[in-house]
Amino acid sequence: MLQSPRNVSVPEGGRATFTCRTHLELHRHTSWVRLMEGEIVELSEGTEAFTVENATEEDAGVYACVVGTDEGHIQVRECATLLLRMHSYSQTRHIRI
Repeated sequence: MLQSPRNVSVPEGGRATFTCRTHLELHRHTSWVRLMEGEIVELSEGTEAFTVENATEEDAGVYACVVGTDEGHIQVRECATLLLRMHSYSQTRHIRI
């Protein structure tokens, strides 16, 4: 693995991109999956980057880059987490005396 995916924190509605760089000969065997409770959901195949557009609370979770071989054996699995940042608003109160 040349570059493992990193955790990403974005505000709601933001864009999160995970990148997983592999050796050239393994590039076509790269897939992105989402690890959810009790299941693994395949998201894309054959690409080093995966993007979540307009992130919502439902998108928060663990994403993994899975790299395999021609024989179908998994060689590397690297995980990253998408965190949704909550907006913090400070309110200023004006008091008249």
